[in-house]
Amino acid sequence: MWGLVAALYLANFVLLILNLPLIGIFTRVLGLPAWGLLPLVVAISYLGVFAITHAAFDVMVMVGFGILGFVLRKLDFSLVPVVLGLLLGLDMENNLRRALSISGADFTVLIQSPIALLLYGITAVFLVLSVHCHRG
Repeated sequence: MWGLVAALYLANFVLLILNLPLIGIFTRVLGLPAWGLLPLVVAISYLGVFAITHAAFDVMVMVGFGILGFVLRKLDFSLVPVVLGLLLGLDMENNLRRALSISGADFTVLIQSPIALLLYGITAVFLVLSVHCHRG
């Protein structure tokens, strides 16, 4: 455990040493217009996705999700729930499968706890408020 903590401290120190001289370059990059910066970001994204798995399918999935994100942005959808769903969906699915496995596939286990009912109620209130505030 302490080896990991020490490695993180060392990594932060090295990043500090590397980033301090590069602050000028980073601020100039932020000053670039979007039409000049966008091709660079797209190229780095392609390279990063392909470098991880060496599969053209993953690059096509990235392009598909990019197009989906563009369409959702043009239709004025918030992308935050989509990103949260992508990040948390796998863990939620695994935990639902675990809960159903423990309960013998009994879905009522999801509504038996008072804490779960409270969380469902709070979620419902926030959903109603978000729809109400979005309309008004």
